[in-house]
Amino acid sequence: MPQFDLIVLGSGAAGLTAAMTAHDLGAKVGLFEKFHQVGCFHSRN
Repeated sequence: MPQFDLIVLGSGAAGLTAAMTAHDLGAKVGLFEKFHQVGCFHSRN
């Protein structure tokens, strides 16, 4: 089972910023998104 220092749920602006900052500081980050695209580009039709 993977081990993470930080788990980020959602890849909007705040989630990506948190994940990238933690990674840059040496943390092992798990980033999870429920939509097919990363970022805040999903469409709720």
